Amino acid sequence: MKAAGKSDIRPHPGISYHKVPVAGVGGLLLAVAIVLTAVWRLPDVREFLILSIPVGFLAAALIYWIHKRRPRTEEEKLLFNLDERPRMNDQRPA
Repeated sequence: MKAAGKSDIRPHPGISYHKVPVAGVGGLLLAVAIVLTAVWRLPDVREFLILSIPVGFLAAALIYWIHKRRPRTEEEKLLFNLDERPRMNDQRPA
């Protein structure tokens, strides 16, 4: 029997989030929950998102449109290997 006051009980270290997995669907749900909470609780964030989301879509559409219209240069074709389809285990010449 142990003496009163001397036990092997350790205090709880607290909540530890460093082992919580945040990859895949769980991470996506966590990110969506954080964004929704911030939008709901902070009016300045709400205004920023209302303005920035359409601007982001317009910028993405503009970049896509520019790249579709602009012809590729020979340097880009060689740099990014755009002339042929990539193959598995493709050996590059030395």
